Amino acid sequence: MYIWRTVDESNPKCFLKERRKMKRIIVLVLALTTLLCVAVPAFAAERSSGIIVDGKSTRAMAVAEEGTVMVPMKAVAKALGYKISYNASERAYHLENGKRACDIFLNSSVYAVYSVGCIDMAAPADLGSKPLLISGTVHVPVKLFQALLGNGDKAVKIEGECLYINTMSHGDDREPDVKPGQYTIRVDGKKLKEKGYMKEGTVMVPLKSVARALGYRVSYSSSAKRYQLKGKLNVCSVEFGSSIYTMRSTNAIGMSAPTDLGSEPMRLNKVTYVPAELFRMLLGYAEGAVTISDKRIDIEK
Repeated sequence: MYIWRTVDESNPKCFLKERRKMKRIIVLVLALTTLLCVAVPAFAAERSSGIIVDGKSTRAMAVAEEGTVMVPMKAVAKALGYKISYNASERAYHLENGKRACDIFLNSSVYAVYSVGCIDMAAPADLGSKPLLISGTVHVPVKLFQALLGNGDKAVKIEGECLYINTMSHGDDREPDVKPGQYTIRVDGKKLKEKGYMKEGTVMVPLKSVARALGYRVSYSSSAKRYQLKGKLNVCSVEFGSSIYTMRSTNAIGMSAPTDLGSEPMRLNKVTYVPAELFRMLLGYAEGAVTISDKRIDIEK
């Protein structure tokens, strides 16, 4: 520590020597201050909330950083039944529960979420925030768990001082508060028995009847809660709880195109409905592939 002392200003050499010494100390202090500000990013939590998973309290706390809600990755993942592994060379975490999986890279705001066994159909999403190390714990955007659970805004809810994460709303037995029958459906000019309906601005059509009328083979995995449509030109994966639909060409192995159509598949009167836009996508967005009028949906190959 530098001790200030009186300098004999009548002695020019002594006075200049002391001034140079003081200047060096000030520059050093400023340099150290700047280094500390750069090396340790400032983090100020706007608010914190206790986390409750499926009605059970956890010791974990969510924090808000620059408008993004961040949650402790390990605590929440374990509470949701995910196994966690870490690859030191890639600086990446892997979460998996037997059905869904996710890859988290510590230096990236892009997170890859996919169904187990379908890594080539992964849908990387930029969630706007990289993982953060807060008090020695890795935090990730809560939106990551919305993507893993596949039920969007239904998965996460903030009330008062608590953040609720709910897996119970995930499944294929939910029925929307609407009634079918608003739209008649014709595929290549032939009228189908089932009818379409409007859900929150999205026109929904019966998956099986439309797909089969277009020549697709339809299969279902009850364990993965996923349909697969297989046609001559492409294959499509339709997963309950997710608004992302993945299509790949039958001729270009490994090339897939995940597309968010804004609405997940829904069950109504034991019939699965999907956005009509799914079939526009499968038909290559050809002009006239899907035409929607006030009371009618026409789908043409």
